Amino acid sequence: MELRAGLPELVGTHPGYRRRGLVREQMAVLHAWSRKRGHLMQAIAGIPNFYRRFGYEMAVWMGSGRRLFARDLPGKPSDGQELLYRLRPATEADAPFLSHLDLSSVRRYLLASPRDEAMWRYEVAGRNPESDESLQVKILERQVGEAVGYVCHASDLCSGTLHVYAYELADGVSWLEATPFVLNTLAQAGEERPDSLTFSLGQSHPLYEAFPDPPLYDLDRDGPYSFYVRVPDLPTFLLQVAPVLEARLSGSVAAGHTATLALNFYASGLRLEILHGRINSAQPWNPTPENSGDAAFPDLTFLQLLFGHHSLAELSHNFPDCSPGRGDTQALLKALFPRRPSNLQPVC
Repeated sequence: MELRAGLPELVGTHPGYRRRGLVREQMAVLHAWSRKRGHLMQAIAGIPNFYRRFGYEMAVWMGSGRRLFARDLPGKPSDGQELLYRLRPATEADAPFLSHLDLSSVRRYLLASPRDEAMWRYEVAGRNPESDESLQVKILERQVGEAVGYVCHASDLCSGTLHVYAYELADGVSWLEATPFVLNTLAQAGEERPDSLTFSLGQSHPLYEAFPDPPLYDLDRDGPYSFYVRVPDLPTFLLQVAPVLEARLSGSVAAGHTATLALNFYASGLRLEILHGRINSAQPWNPTPENSGDAAFPDLTFLQLLFGHHSLAELSHNFPDCSPGRGDTQALLKALFPRRPSNLQPVC
């Protein structure tokens, strides 16, 4: 399912004008622009805690990756295997293949930002080669000329490492077979040999399974950072994504179930009506001392559940004032909002 979203980047204020509410005014204007464009949510990568004051919650992982040191490279493929593949620079003619494979790969994520053909043509031939955002886009081919994957990496080394920002293979192509060739080829790219390869491929990626840790070292051993996410109209958002929620219900113990969930956010709330496994309505609801609802999520922590950032059990453990509900309520929330990885790579 495709969702339109706003990306209010970059936000900044001259030091001489800080603490006067200028950023608040900027955000108000940006949110108004986003609303006019039909965006149901906004996401921003920002400094710790700051954007919570504008209705954002850290709810989507970002910055996850792995590092492979040159000494831990897999053994070079045998002559027979080496002849199976080659890595060549992409051209504008590769844009349909790149777009198709990109779109196919995002199925493993809850949230992702695939590039269409126009964006891939821009990545391949439209950027200024001197730009910090310019990438080397390579096509992985079998020697018979069949395109079976792609790799995107930085043009130059940074502190001795080569940053790899994308690596995808077509369906039916073995990650176990292709990856040793790709890694060894990348380690020999350019005049200067890298000390390591750094893979900025998100929280979850097939490479991590094909070449597990160690020697792929987690860059986020203290925990990855997160995107801030804002959903200004939660009922409308939930109705928009209802087909996804209904598909989850149909594959769970709650298939065909009928229930009403009253979710308490303390200062506000949400009433979600499910009729025979379908999302029948989603409406604002106000908790009262007499009716505190079926489950409770302080502040904007429900967004962490909604976007698969944390499971219901994790939220309950992390926030003492989070109540996951009991019985049917807990089963329904687990079915509707499972923990899922995302891989947002905004286009700069």
